[in-house]
Amino acid sequence: MTSARAGSPRIKWDKKPLLHSSGRRAGANRAEWFDSYLRTYVERDLLQIKSIEQIPDFNRLITLVAFRTGGLLNMSDLSRETGLPYTTLRRYLNLLEVTYQVHLLPPYHANVSKRLVKTPKLYSLDTGLACSIRAADDWPTLERQAGASALVETWVATELLKLLPLVDHRLRLYFWRTGKGEEVDFLIEQGADLIGVQVKWGARIADRDVANLHACAEDLKGRLRMAVILYSGAQVIALSPRIVAMPFDVFFGITRRPR
Repeated sequence: MTSARAGSPRIKWDKKPLLHSSGRRAGANRAEWFDSYLRTYVERDLLQIKSIEQIPDFNRLITLVAFRTGGLLNMSDLSRETGLPYTTLRRYLNLLEVTYQVHLLPPYHANVSKRLVKTPKLYSLDTGLACSIRAADDWPTLERQAGASALVETWVATELLKLLPLVDHRLRLYFWRTGKGEEVDFLIEQGADLIGVQVKWGARIADRDVANLHACAEDLKGRLRMAVILYSGAQVIALSPRIVAMPFDVFFGITRRPR
């Protein structure tokens, strides 16, 4: 999985996204680089923008973001686990947003409905840093932490956030989720039309993945023009007239690593 601050402009792929930029060294040197980067960000760059009264609590918040990336933002839990008052926590999250460390993805609820979740999702904008904080230098570690799916979803979020403005500055990114747990990871809005993007870290498409897209289409009453399920398989598969399963590297036009 590439970091948002990649050393190379190309995304590379070797059956799974690389966790870190190919320009960074592996192992202890990589961890040292990220530790140094984080200290510089918190203790120098950030303090030039705004005063941070409790640097240890702020660092604890950054750690929690790394472990909760891809999940719904729960201010109460974050406040309790960091020991920060709600107002301070909100200010620190705003600082992380304006310095491009996190992104709060809004839910889509144009049709007012009590069933729809209205809480944003929290994403770390640097997957390399998130993996470093989690001490996850390889995929087996991420999978033992049950974090592979969330980090892949986070990686997709960062790529979409970078690519959409290049395609059309009017494109907007959301997610869709009901109180019952039906969810579509991303909705791309262009005018009255929407495109769904579902992220599946696995080579098989489950019935639930397709069912959630059908539920979303029904809720949006014809506005969902098409949907893509991104998965780690090797083939593009038409699942219905408006739903297609597509490998990650095909969707993003990723350069595969030479053997």
